[in-house]
Amino acid sequence: MMAHRTPTRTRRDAWAEAHRIPVEEEKPEAERGLYLHPVEHGKPAEKGIEEVRNAAMRPRASK
Repeated sequence: MMAHRTPTRTRRDAWAEAHRIPVEEEKPEAERGLYLHPVEHGKPAEKGIEEVRNAAMRPRASK
């Protein structure tokens, strides 16, 4: 038989106090309207955060 332990309280030990995980963070203005996984949300891949970051790093072709 396996027993499962579900944490039900907030840890108060020194390590946990020093490394709190934020519950929710605001997105930077430049990333609003973009998705981590756009295709799974029915959006085009170009709406992905990584796609936009990578496009900004690519060298632009000169005319």
